[in-house]
Amino acid sequence: MITSPNWKFILSRPAYFIAFGFGSGLSPFAPGTAGTLAAFPIYGLLVLAALNPVAYFALIAGLFLIGVWASHETGRALGIADYGGIVWDEIVAFLAILYFTPPTWGWFIAAFFIFRLFDVWCRSNRFAI
Repeated sequence: MITSPNWKFILSRPAYFIAFGFGSGLSPFAPGTAGTLAAFPIYGLLVLAALNPVAYFALIAGLFLIGVWASHETGRALGIADYGGIVWDEIVAFLAILYFTPPTWGWFIAAFFIFRLFDVWCRSNRFAI
């Protein structure tokens, strides 16, 4: 069991790198927030790809399934199923939300803060999303 994941750990297996949101989950402060922020450049790449809605959500579904595998493997290695640094769920969920968010910085910032508010609230009330 790993007690303090680091870059060496997350780079040791692709599943760990994915589950830790390409390293954003290593943030010493608010890793979920760092993971949510990591969704922005990924979204930018998806916008540049100009995917139609079916392709976009097929990709989101694929990322979700990859995340289930990666998060399970990582949680098993850490001995903690929902370790705070496993942030792939924040990334994929926020990618889905960004699709429906009007493309302006004001809306993106509002979506970010509302998403984080609900994520923190649900975790503090022991709701699993």
